[in-house]
Amino acid sequence: MSEVTGKISKSSAKYLQLCNRLKDDIENGVYPGGSKLPPCRELTKLLGASYVTINNAVRKLEDDGFVLRQHGKGIYVKSRIRNKAENTVKIGYMVDVKVSIFSHFFVELLDGLKRQAYYNIPVNMPAASVETTLEENEKWLEEVFLNHFDRLVILGDRHFPFKSLTRYRNEFKQINFIFIDDTNMAYPAANRILIDFEEAGYLAARRFLETGHRKLAILSVSKLNDIYRRQMGLIEHDHSQILLDGMERAYGESGEDFYSNVRIVNDVSSKLDEERCMSDLRACFEHGYTAFYAFGDTRARKIYSLAEELGLEVGNDISVIGFYDLPWCEMSAPKLTSISVNEVEIGRLTAQAIKENWSGRTVLVKPSLHIRQSG
Repeated sequence: MSEVTGKISKSSAKYLQLCNRLKDDIENGVYPGGSKLPPCRELTKLLGASYVTINNAVRKLEDDGFVLRQHGKGIYVKSRIRNKAENTVKIGYMVDVKVSIFSHFFVELLDGLKRQAYYNIPVNMPAASVETTLEENEKWLEEVFLNHFDRLVILGDRHFPFKSLTRYRNEFKQINFIFIDDTNMAYPAANRILIDFEEAGYLAARRFLETGHRKLAILSVSKLNDIYRRQMGLIEHDHSQILLDGMERAYGESGEDFYSNVRIVNDVSSKLDEERCMSDLRACFEHGYTAFYAFGDTRARKIYSLAEELGLEVGNDISVIGFYDLPWCEMSAPKLTSISVNEVEIGRLTAQAIKENWSGRTVLVKPSLHIRQSG
């Protein structure tokens, strides 16, 4: 720990002078990013000021994004990149970069930001599709915001802690929700560059109907409990429901009854519920369902497996369409027809939003149907 020399003059706004002194120490590496500041009691001795004045200075330091107080743990210095140019922007990506769909997105986005002064920093994400506790969300976000981000790019799916994020509203200058926005929390200045889920549902249902398939089973995401939704700040009518809106529109245009022809099977991860899912899916086969929509391409494996077991040919006896158009579609046998969400265009628009400082814009990116052998 570096010894602080000299006393602060008894001028007005003394705590601001102390705050600026501490900012200089942080910028000069006396207190590097991720380290802890001395406790307020110790700072009173080092800086020659009262506890109240020190506390006010540290509060101002936190408001300005230099430190983060963690109750019972201490005052942590946020990582700060010393910019060589005033226009350098530090962007945090709250997106699971390991998921293959985001590879094309990032290639296009980074190409759009090249030759610009941007630092692009992926953030380690919590486990996807797993319900997390409020305490786990708070701890994760506290660690994330030890870094000082100017902009955020967030996959706003139903497992992102939107409500917890509201605590950090003053930590960044721009927020961009991409692909999905499942929150009911107020982020009026946020940009939303999203998949047009209604159009995706419409394209899939229309394809089934045009090829003579009326009875449709949808293998969808698992249902979340209401307490979890409230804790995360989620809307009830999320992206999976918007997709159903598009399907209902296609059935209506064809003069077919959506409610008597369409059934939802919830996919889940636990072993007990997995057995229930497969049992429900089997019942669809037994009751004459010939169209199957997999909300997520790899879910189609379950449909393929049951079809093989029952002696049915995918692409002939039954029609199967996936979603996201992942590389697995080309590797499956038969190759899976799927909805492409046009992630390259989402990447291009996200780069544009960052470069042009968008605020409060919403853009729905049109998906397309990639027809292969399964449907």
